[in-house]
Amino acid sequence: MRSGIVIAALLLAGCQQDSEAPVEDVPIKDNGVPAGSDAIVTDAAQADIERSQAATDAEMAQPMGKAFPAAFHGRWDGNAAACAKDYSDMRMTITGDTVKHWESSGTVRELRIETPTRITADLDFSGEGEEWQSTTGYEVVDGGKALVRTQRNPDITVRYVRCS
Repeated sequence: MRSGIVIAALLLAGCQQDSEAPVEDVPIKDNGVPAGSDAIVTDAAQADIERSQAATDAEMAQPMGKAFPAAFHGRWDGNAAACAKDYSDMRMTITGDTVKHWESSGTVRELRIETPTRITADLDFSGEGEEWQSTTGYEVVDGGKALVRTQRNPDITVRYVRCS
């Protein structure tokens, strides 16, 4: 029994010495992982990261009723030279809840914000004596200098530049 007490006392003394020893400075990377260690990201972890980012994007993109977010507003055309002309058959103007093309205009029926720079709009169009509906995706790209319009049925993708 006496030897058990002596061993316990020695172990306790050893623990106290370690707790009083100076803590070694370990450089930490921005992501909280100690420098020099390799963090392994599994496929499942990567999927969690992507789901988390998608949720963050959706949370940050607040719906604004039926109006296009401000980043989409403006006059858009096929290129800078077309922007300088008085008219262009590719010109598109987005304001509030309206999209105007050369000979038609559409009003938002429903707007879905996918990310702060990508939306999908269900639009009611009229022009040239006709009326129709369209589901169209809009994505602001190149830091707001360009916009990609993707129309469904018929499938059409058009890239525009922002006119100043």
